[in-house]
Amino acid sequence: MADGRLLVFTDKEYRGDVYYVNVYPGVSVGGFMPSRKTIPISFHHPLKKKLEQALLEIGVIVPDTNVKWRVKVNGISITKEFKPHSTCKAGNKLFAKLVYDITSIMKTPESIRKRRVNVTFKTEGGREGILIEHLGILAFYPTEEAVSDIYYLSGALSLEPGEKAELRFRYRKEKALIDASIYMPSPEAVGKLLINDYEVPISGIHGMDEVSAKIMGLGENNKLTIIHEETGETYYPKQMRVSSIILIDKVYREPRIVVEEVSVPDKLESGGRIKVKISNKGESKPDSLLVVLMNLGNVVHREILKPLEPGGSEELELPVKLPSGEYEIVVRIIWSKLSRNWFDDKRVRIIVV
Repeated sequence: MADGRLLVFTDKEYRGDVYYVNVYPGVSVGGFMPSRKTIPISFHHPLKKKLEQALLEIGVIVPDTNVKWRVKVNGISITKEFKPHSTCKAGNKLFAKLVYDITSIMKTPESIRKRRVNVTFKTEGGREGILIEHLGILAFYPTEEAVSDIYYLSGALSLEPGEKAELRFRYRKEKALIDASIYMPSPEAVGKLLINDYEVPISGIHGMDEVSAKIMGLGENNKLTIIHEETGETYYPKQMRVSSIILIDKVYREPRIVVEEVSVPDKLESGGRIKVKISNKGESKPDSLLVVLMNLGNVVHREILKPLEPGGSEELELPVKLPSGEYEIVVRIIWSKLSRNWFDDKRVRIIVV
């Protein structure tokens, strides 16, 4: 029988964008001496000051639940107590999961400016240390230009070989992207997620990692089955562990920037300019817009552009600073909207004299 549990933290249709990021540090903290470790998480605020809610999940391996620690986010204390929402077996230790609301910290001007979130752990020493295995942040940003359906489970669930766990859930859309943070004890360990008739295989993983897939055929009554298969292989610890599972479907009013044409002289002097026409054939204005000229993966020119309104177009004159010779140049337009990025390429050959 599976040990532990996964808890539903979010199950809703959200008028806005959802940003979710995971890291798997594998960092030890503590021991017989006082210890302090800071783990940075790369984090991009899609809408800056419009953040509505942010959750931080922490997954740790501990000898027991008698842990004395302090946790800070961007220098602000979020807890001095160790009160996990759920625990499960991890060999002869425990995997413990904690989830905190860090909205007020993430809304401070200093946190908004940063491109990362620093999570600091401090222990007093005098006993066996702990292992920071999983950190995740889920953030919500209201906007009329996106609708997100989200079903988010977080907790601590372990399965011995041959065991499985099942749960039922509803989902408002027919499709979703599923992300699962899963620990596999050995590369020989094999598991799978079954969502109705859709199978997500789990193999070749050692340690905590992310498993992602696009799934179809969802509806009002869905069955999720988590399976640790019996392969006959010997490994220790024996448990496959699940830290979180999230299903997200996001619908955007998307910008779509297109490179319409590139005009290049028959012979171009070094530092001379090529003409590039771009247009927005999408439904909204991008949050950011960038053009890059590249040759063999090296950036020749980079320029930030003013975002185009839907239906708008612009003609650019871009310098090419290369020695004499013949080159294949990639004209790449990169744009973002909320938490997503896109690009469009066009290749041209030029002769620099």
